[in-house]
This record gives sequence, C-alpha cells and structure tokens, in this order.
Amino acid sequence: LLSSRSASSLGLWIIGLMPLAEAAVFLFIPFIAQVHLGMSVMHAGQVGSITALGWSFSAMIVARLDDKQATRLIIVGPIVLTIGMFMLAWAIEAANLPVIMTGLALAGIGFGISNGFICQRTIATSATAERDVTSGAIPTFEGLGAALGAAFAGIIATSTGFPDLDPSTRPMVWAFLIGGLLGLPAIVAAIRFARQTSTAPLEPQLAE
Repeated sequence: LLSSRSASSLGLWIIGLMPLAEAAVFLFIPFIAQVHLGMSVMHAGQVGSITALGWSFSAMIVARLDDKQATRLIIVGPIVLTIGMFMLAWAIEAANLPVIMTGLALAGIGFGISNGFICQRTIATSATAERDVTSGAIPTFEGLGAALGAAFAGIIATSTGFPDLDPSTRPMVWAFLIGGLLGLPAIVAAIRFARQTSTAPLEPQLAE
C-alpha cells in the first residue's frame, strides 16, 4: 500500500500522520490542566474533551459539502491541526488557558473537517482489487499513528524531566512542539493528495 506515490498511499500517510501529530493532546492535557493550571478533575476533563468535541461537531458540519469544498478542506485540515499544536506548545508554558482552549479546538477541528474526505478518497482512488485492503488499513493506520504519537510524547516527557515535574511544563512543551512539526509532512502530503484526487468521486465506485 505504501510502495508507490499513488493517491491512496498518500491518503494513508495523512491518516497516520494526523493522529501522530496530535497524540500529546490526549496524553498530557488533563494532567497539565490539573497540575499546572490548578483545575479540579472535572474541569480538567472538560478541557481535555475540547479536541474531541471540535472534531465531532466540525465533521458533522462539513459532511455534506461538495467535491470542490472537500478538496480545500483536505489541505486546510492538517494546516489547522498543525497551527493548533504550535499554539498549545506556546500556551502551555505561558499557562494561558484561553489560548490552550483555542489550540485544542483547532487541533480537533483540523482533524474533523478533513479526515472523512481523506478516508473516502483514499478508498475511492484505490485499485478495485485493493479496496477491501485499503478500507481495513485506514483504522489500522489511525491507531498506529495515535499509538506511536503517545509513545514518542511519553519518551520526550520522561527523558526531559517529567517524573520530577516542577511548575515548569517544558517537557510537555517539547511534546507539543514536535507534534506541530509532525504536522508539516501531513500538510505536504495533503497538498499532493488533494491535487491528485480533485476529480475523484467522494464515494468509491463499486465493481460490476
């Protein structure tokens, strides 16, 4: 599936890279909200849910857009997600809650507005004989990206002082900064993917 520069291969790369880039959100935000911002467990959980709410509501809003708008969102989504991660890297060290919440929302919205279209076009542009394999690979790549992202973020945090965390959140700042950097190849892949699939149908064509 990843041996060529086909549109479906690019789609799978994006599908893996986006969860990889935002994995630190789910790993660290509740902890940061409690320890660094002094929130209760309930309020920390509410802040931690902003990303999931962002992608859920944005995915519903864009679900019925046409092909031309979908092509734009395939590019815009990874850009918005990456901006959100860089915002979080700054805002967490500054303990700026409004900007943290904005960054969380952007990370979720970036995923929500683009992921559905990327998945649809990844399947639609696969060879007919490979569509079942591609369909099965999509959740695998999403899960792999999230798992690797969590592992990398954990390694970064523990190797830079997480076990002895003081009021500084610099270990987590590095995790979010690297998450933003991981969003950059997703943007490049999304631009190529959108160009290659701009005339592709949003629904895969079934074989006769």
